[in-house]
Amino acid sequence: MINRLVAIFFCLLLFFGCNKRPTEDEKPIEEKIIGKWKMVEIYDGKKDISKERNPKGDRVLEFKKDSIYHSSGRPFAPRSGYWHFNETKEILFMDSEAGPGDDSKWVVSFKNDTFLFHGKSPFIRTVYAKWVKI
Repeated sequence: MINRLVAIFFCLLLFFGCNKRPTEDEKPIEEKIIGKWKMVEIYDGKKDISKERNPKGDRVLEFKKDSIYHSSGRPFAPRSGYWHFNETKEILFMDSEAGPGDDSKWVVSFKNDTFLFHGKSPFIRTVYAKWVKI
């Protein structure tokens, strides 16, 4: 009886020990994007445009699993649309419901809990934005 309990315990230990969940760094970028992000910095080239683009310090982007995004922050109008991450090209495309003039492409990367955007031509100037998860 004790041998059987030891065997069952050992099997359970092996099963749960081998089912390691991926760390945040190991997740695919598309999964990392999902969530709410607060803008903390934005640059146009080397020029800090944070006061212009986030004057109230309340710019937020939310990416949902169903490929919908929402942005908010005063004095700008809230925006919504669809997002898609092209893993091959490593480009985040944001298709705004405001129309093609508001669409954008971004090269994205992550550093710990920081989401980094770099504007991709021809849609946007050389803009670099830093976001933190909230």
